[in-house]
Amino acid sequence: MIKDITINTPISNNTNKKSIYYGWFIVLAVALAGFSQSAGTFPVLAVILDPITEEFGWSKTTFTYATSFGTIIAGIVAIFIGTALDKYGGRWILTVSVFILGLSFVLLAIVENYIQFFIILIVNRIMTMGIIALATQVIVSKWFIVKRARAIAYSGLGIMLGNSITPLYVAFVADIYDWRMALTISGIVVFVVSLLPVMILIRKEPEDMGLLPDGELTEKDKKLEALKPKTDEVSFNRKQVLQQPNFYLLVLAFSLLFIVGPGLCFHLISYLDTQGIGRNQGAIVMAIWSFSGAIGAFFSGFMAEKFGTRKTIVGTFLVNSLTIFVILFVNNFYIAIVWGITQGILSAGLFNTLYQLIFAEYYGRNSLGSIRGMVWPVQMTTNASGPLFGSIIFDQTQSYFYMWIVFGLLMLISAIATYFAKPPTLH
Repeated sequence: MIKDITINTPISNNTNKKSIYYGWFIVLAVALAGFSQSAGTFPVLAVILDPITEEFGWSKTTFTYATSFGTIIAGIVAIFIGTALDKYGGRWILTVSVFILGLSFVLLAIVENYIQFFIILIVNRIMTMGIIALATQVIVSKWFIVKRARAIAYSGLGIMLGNSITPLYVAFVADIYDWRMALTISGIVVFVVSLLPVMILIRKEPEDMGLLPDGELTEKDKKLEALKPKTDEVSFNRKQVLQQPNFYLLVLAFSLLFIVGPGLCFHLISYLDTQGIGRNQGAIVMAIWSFSGAIGAFFSGFMAEKFGTRKTIVGTFLVNSLTIFVILFVNNFYIAIVWGITQGILSAGLFNTLYQLIFAEYYGRNSLGSIRGMVWPVQMTTNASGPLFGSIIFDQTQSYFYMWIVFGLLMLISAIATYFAKPPTLH
């Protein structure tokens, strides 16, 4: 019953009651922030790509210049955000970022020229990828060790649900009214869903509240309740990480993923349109892809616990390479749905669970923000490269064939790099 449950915080001293570890409230807040972040990601940008370029007479490459430049700047900003997350926590960083993100959508809805669009979209990408994406991926890992895989999977439900719902309502509103109304509503949703929960619930780390990771009790409470043995975790600082060969292999593997994933998301609806699958049906495929990601997030976490994170990543990269090659043969709506379900499971497993998990497992949580912030500029540059590469290929050849071939080969390289990224040792 509700009256028998208390939140596990230092001020809760009644040990006869079942407690809820506060880290799960962190998971909830991060999930809601992820839902709002989805409004600025490529599945949504893919929906408004054609309406905006058609209204202004821009090419896809012109549109992508803004997203790519903004993503690169976001990577540079992340260097400082990662260090700030370790030092100050994510509460006010996320709160301010969510507010600016919502405002940027409202302002995008009233742009009248490319300069306005370029500047506002850059700000939007900085908030989406430079701050919110990094913060949400760091915060949860600081609150969990033993239960980290499942906590990351739960927190990732927000962005997966957002990537499922947001493209659908954006496409619907854009068809009924226009893309400007769709972006305005997106901004309002960001304010309503995430602003207050992030401001109220987010805290830096469990030790600040007298707690330990995973909900283990403090020394004071150990005398009153039995505990499972504590799981020790070694944490590396940035200097130590740079001495590890596995670090560079993991950066390579996931940087290539950051080329393929955004490029695939950004161009999927346009590609399906060239295959005779309409834009609205393409948005449905995109939504199903994102929704099926919930399965992938939990399944990959289970596989990581059973077989090890590195082996699970290698296998996922290999299968992902195969599904990218298969997209060349997708030529009707129902086959596209099956493909979307499969790709959604694989993509969510890599992006939402395994990527976060292996960095936290290999290098610990104490300097995780600064380590991830150090990597983020590289991965945001590659994140920007995928959509731009696809746009250039399409504008030059009027086909996506060569893009898919390159993307499939890159996933094979990622699998090989991860295979050789053996766990680190601290000297």
